[in-house]
Amino acid sequence: MDCPSASLQAAIEKSRARDTLLVSGTCSENVVVHEEVVGITLDGQGKATINALDPGKDAVTITGRGITVRSFTVTGGGNGIRVERGGDALIDGNTVEKVGAFGIIVYTGFAVIINNTIRNNPQSGIAIAGASFAHIGFVRGR
Repeated sequence: MDCPSASLQAAIEKSRARDTLLVSGTCSENVVVHEEVVGITLDGQGKATINALDPGKDAVTITGRGITVRSFTVTGGGNGIRVERGGDALIDGNTVEKVGAFGIIVYTGFAVIINNTIRNNPQSGIAIAGASFAHIGFVRGR
């Protein structure tokens, strides 16, 4: 799918388990992956940006299960990527910068956070809180 000619949010809402959404361009929107969404991959292919327009909301919010967010640049919004309310996600190979607070926050959720560049944010790069669990690392050999 090509942003901005299409809405990433609309594509997520139409997705089914095991779908991979290949994204290009700049998606100027705040994105929410709701709890009923299971097992999808959002793949920015190293050339897509999610630029949140509403600074009062996170750029990407994940409450779904088995969600992968890969190879995006994420900017704007209150936080870059938030995994919450029992959501679980693989956050791999993204650049998260110039957001309002935390680059990535896991709050009452689970995340594997690998190969990301998190910079130029006013708070911590990664925050884990509220009975959450995360694996944070870098995978060599990619």
